[in-house]
Amino acid sequence: MVTYNKNDFNDSFYEKIKNSQSWPGIYLFKYILPVKSKSLTSIKALFSNLSPKFTIRKSSNNNYQSLTVKVEIDSAKSVVDIYAKTSSFKDVISL
Repeated sequence: MVTYNKNDFNDSFYEKIKNSQSWPGIYLFKYILPVKSKSLTSIKALFSNLSPKFTIRKSSNNNYQSLTVKVEIDSAKSVVDIYAKTSSFKDVISL
């Protein structure tokens, strides 16, 4: 069985995105969640002070929806921090 260390993942993810572009810069956050999920409002609230552009698409069976959030963000650390906050939502998959 493989053990999963969240801190190691966050450190690795941080290094990858830190070097992937210039900061501050535009970043796309992507999530998948059930259509009836109450988490959508909470996720949107996390971005309220960043002038986000939200795009929502429903699955063909109308059971799930994808949420893309396009924002200008100051640093790779801010990206990791937001993903860490959204990881607490049980019905949300972060991409």
